Amino acid sequence: MQLEGYRVETASDGEAGLAAADKVRPVLAITDRSMPGMDGIELCHRLRREPKLARIPLILASAAPEIALGAPVWDEFWRKPVSVEIMLTSIRRLVAVPSK
Repeated sequence: MQLEGYRVETASDGEAGLAAADKVRPVLAITDRSMPGMDGIELCHRLRREPKLARIPLILASAAPEIALGAPVWDEFWRKPVSVEIMLTSIRRLVAVPSK
């Protein structure tokens, strides 16, 4: 699937998301806090512990207020509902190629 010029892969839960990230090696991962099985917070922690996946920018989304569990392991938090404009701005910033 392609949206706004980005190739999009989806996963139904945290375990599937971790497997997809390992297979696809995405340039960005967006996860919801509430998922069956492994939640989005645990998925972020597991991605950060994998050396080959640790540098992927992570966005955690939730309808709940931002989670305060020490320093977050995600790069950005989206409180739902989140507008398309905010999503696209965040995604563009996080996947931007640094200038040399």
